[in-house]
Amino acid sequence: MRRLGGYELQRNLGGTDAAQVWQGAALASEQPALVFVLPAAYLLDARPDLSGQHPALLPLTHSGVAEVPGEGNEPGGRAAYLGSPLPHGAEPLSALSRAGLLALLEALATLHRAGAMHGDVRPELLWHSGAHVYLAGAGVPWQREREQEQPPGSAPDFAQDVRRLGQALAGLREEAGLPVGWLPALRSATSRQAAQELLDRWQSGDEAAEPEPVPAVQTASTPATPARVPPAPPVTLAAPAPAPGQPRGVSPWPWLLTSLALAGVLAGSFWAYPNLQLPGAPQEPPACCEVRYAVRGGEVPVRLRVLEAPPLLTVDPQQAEGTAPGTMQLPGPGEYRIRVSADGYAPQTISVTVPRSLPVTIGLE
Repeated sequence: MRRLGGYELQRNLGGTDAAQVWQGAALASEQPALVFVLPAAYLLDARPDLSGQHPALLPLTHSGVAEVPGEGNEPGGRAAYLGSPLPHGAEPLSALSRAGLLALLEALATLHRAGAMHGDVRPELLWHSGAHVYLAGAGVPWQREREQEQPPGSAPDFAQDVRRLGQALAGLREEAGLPVGWLPALRSATSRQAAQELLDRWQSGDEAAEPEPVPAVQTASTPATPARVPPAPPVTLAAPAPAPGQPRGVSPWPWLLTSLALAGVLAGSFWAYPNLQLPGAPQEPPACCEVRYAVRGGEVPVRLRVLEAPPLLTVDPQQAEGTAPGTMQLPGPGEYRIRVSADGYAPQTISVTVPRSLPVTIGLE
């Protein structure tokens, strides 16, 4: 019998190279659970907060790092785990109803609105208890960020979750009332809002079959001709034309002297502005947005990573990560969500509002 942390691992259900799914039970309560086993370093990328976004998502309630004893010719080592208790009487999903399909789509749409993907929808993660359906594994780091196919900073392919849902649901017994063409619609999803779009369509009862795609007509493209901007007329300095009734040949010197006098006044005002300030006024506005971090207790390095930035702000990869104690340079004012992690401690997510003058203190207890 394999044990990991507070769980007994009973049956391996598969997974990815980054995370394996085990069916097991909590040792203290004997409650059935799904246990996600992954390398210890990968635990830093787990997002347990995502699993509580929707009732159809099974929550991740326990996590930790423990020693795994070797068995037979297999060596032991350290592994991380994430525990997800199964509801009472839960069984693998074997039949699909209309309500169950809509609940799963709504759960994915909720994740996507939060800017996150599930990442590995598979049959082993679909369960039901009575009429309620559940999807496990939300927030599990199925792939390390540096191992993902998408380049860093690119938009997540939310439609991939919908397509994988279609693959996971294929072969289940279909109950009456499912939308027309539901499986092809899932398998062919391409829109980043596919989960919400299908949910809205099927909740409203609009179940017309998908129209056949019309082949695109190839037409010879004519290269666009750049607009020609007429050249600006040459600027000439000339005396103003005389007003009607005014004799020509009036000397321009009074007009020139007036212009020079005005220019002198303006130049003097620009010089005086930076030199005439109220006593005690700051010379420059405070720089934005450097955040200082301090650590209380513990001597292990603390890693920081920006999970979410204020709207309209983009965090460069160099700004997205940092360490504490130390400083982090953020691109602009507002509220940021920062992931705080350290070896041997459960990762946490904090909110930091900048600009700020006091350091952010992280306690390791």
